Amino acid sequence: MKNMTLNIIALTTLIILCSMKTQNLDVCEILKYVNKSVGHNYNSEVKFGFETSQSIALDKNAFKLFFEREMSEIDTCYLVGQFKISNNRVGIISYNTSFECDHPINYLLLHVVDNCKIIDTKMIYYQDYDGFNYEISSNLSKKFDILTITEKKFSEYAMEPDAKTDTIFTKIYKINLKSSSLDTIYRKSKAEILKMPHN
Repeated sequence: MKNMTLNIIALTTLIILCSMKTQNLDVCEILKYVNKSVGHNYNSEVKFGFETSQSIALDKNAFKLFFEREMSEIDTCYLVGQFKISNNRVGIISYNTSFECDHPINYLLLHVVDNCKIIDTKMIYYQDYDGFNYEISSNLSKKFDILTITEKKFSEYAMEPDAKTDTIFTKIYKINLKSSSLDTIYRKSKAEILKMPHN
């Protein structure tokens, strides 16, 4: 019964948002309907458990507020959570699906909102194993004010199955979400050579 009530509330919220004249909305108006987020880690080991019925689906007008481009037929975007960064700044997490070359992709974005305007968008989770393996994972500090993004890519073994080694290239960034220009306060790059297993 409790789950049914929650689903009804979530569905009602979605209907309310979709029935608005979204061409006149600002981001802060949409924020009123987005759930608070308590998640800090975004990687392949985390089961996000995002339920479409408990998220806010953007229509084509609201989509333009977040991406400054037209929404295509294959685009979907759900706002799945928000968190406070400072008095005037909020982070919004969106779950997105789109298409790249010949395969679908799913990814998470962090939209940084300052005084009701999106000032930047960061990709915080992404995986693509189509030929060139590429991964993005991230985590947020306890106070939600420092974002750490880790990018990994490795391709030799994927492209050359007989290769004896593979190289993983890793980049790590730390971003101060409270700073006026979202300063990168730490940056590190490294390469690691792995021996690949063969039958």
